Amino acid sequence: MTMRGRFEVLDHTADTAVRVEAADMEGLLAVSARAMFSLMFDLSAAVPSSLGRTVRVDAATPEEMLVDWLSNLLSWSEIDRVAYFDVATLDVTDTQARGEVRGAPVETLTLIGPPIKAVTYHGLEILRDGSRWEATIVFDV
Repeated sequence: MTMRGRFEVLDHTADTAVRVEAADMEGLLAVSARAMFSLMFDLSAAVPSSLGRTVRVDAATPEEMLVDWLSNLLSWSEIDRVAYFDVATLDVTDTQARGEVRGAPVETLTLIGPPIKAVTYHGLEILRDGSRWEATIVFDV
């Protein structure tokens, strides 16, 4: 899946925050995954391998979907020792996200930031303006 969006790291007093923009919710989830792992690892030369996971998230709101999506990727990363930054396929409805993610073993990546402990609801905001989605996400480091 081609990443269709962008992200920027925001100044935050104690934690780490990003603002993510994309054309749709699929893009928002995909770019958010890359943003989260980019805070911890240098992904500039990282090539996703065949190491992958199937992800399914059921959620009542877009905010819940985003937090659950990223939380799943983060916990699997800890268990599998793989940074799941590449979304291969993704299908999103109002209440569900399903897809395949790929990544690289963390021992092949350069650590550039502190480990993320959790994805938080603190300061979480998702805005939709016509064909543009934007989210602000704060990570506990």
